[in-house]
Amino acid sequence: SIGAAESYVRSEYPGCDIFYFGSSFGAYLTCLYISGREHTGRKAFLRSAAVNMPALFCKENPTDKEKQQLRDLETKGYFDTDMDLHRPVRIVREMYNDLLQNDLFERFDGSLIGEHQILMVHGREDDVIDPAEAERFAEKFHIPIVWFDGEGHSLSNDPSTPGKVVDMAGAFFKGQLNKSII
Repeated sequence: SIGAAESYVRSEYPGCDIFYFGSSFGAYLTCLYISGREHTGRKAFLRSAAVNMPALFCKENPTDKEKQQLRDLETKGYFDTDMDLHRPVRIVREMYNDLLQNDLFERFDGSLIGEHQILMVHGREDDVIDPAEAERFAEKFHIPIVWFDGEGHSLSNDPSTPGKVVDMAGAFFKGQLNKSII
């Protein structure tokens, strides 16, 4: 858990700054964590943030395939997704119910961010997390977002992009990010 990692760092490296780097589902969890729990870190870098995580699985008008997944959830206690993530992601009943209760658009509390600095990076061609949803989240909570044209969810279509993202995160955490980027 993020809390356990943060506790370890505070214990083993007292006085060190704590930063959060979350990617996709990890960014979703980071947002829930910093807006809903006591924490020490003051900077969060969100890569391809799954800001609309519940909507990926909990649809108002499910397709026939999604209806079958919901039946599997009831009969088997889980369903496997068919998202283009190199392998299926198994969603168990408890996770599904938790997602229903944790919509970031409703639960994220910008006022609890306090002195946080948050930066989002996202691919314009992301077919997992809709770029329009990332933009809507960034606008709603006044979070700067850097767009990578031609990039999908993994931000790796161009072999130089992963290095650019890492460099950007490092500069952001050090307070050296060129403000013209964001």
